[in-house]
Amino acid sequence: MGTITHHIKSPAIVLTTIFIGILVLYHYYIGMQEVLKFNHFCFWLQHAPIIKPWAAILGYLVPALQLALAGMLLLRKTRRCALTVIVVQHLVYFVWVGYVFYATPYLFWPWMAINNNWFYKFLEILTVAWMAFGCLRLFIKAHKSKVRLF
Repeated sequence: MGTITHHIKSPAIVLTTIFIGILVLYHYYIGMQEVLKFNHFCFWLQHAPIIKPWAAILGYLVPALQLALAGMLLLRKTRRCALTVIVVQHLVYFVWVGYVFYATPYLFWPWMAINNNWFYKFLEILTVAWMAFGCLRLFIKAHKSKVRLF
């Protein structure tokens, strides 16, 4: 009996390519939205619970990180690192939003939301994190079986 190798099928590669494209557009859109509405974004950060002391740094760091992640996803060599950062970033954001919403006396809205409520923000965060996690798993599987993805 020979060794069992995992072969990545064509639909998985196509789906991963679509997810990577969605993640690039998502992070580019969010980063540009934060840059174009910089004053509004910084105002929101200065009034958001728990992160007030770091609002000045986060005002520049978050948009830069979003745009950097969009760029890193376009490059094959940095894609795995970007996917890992996306998963960690969205899990930290999910925990922060949950903590603020359920464990503090503060009630605030997402800075970019017009008609959103927190359920939709949680759904958005988890969807992006799961897409990135699925792509990351496929990259790890492809690396182990020496298959080159796009």
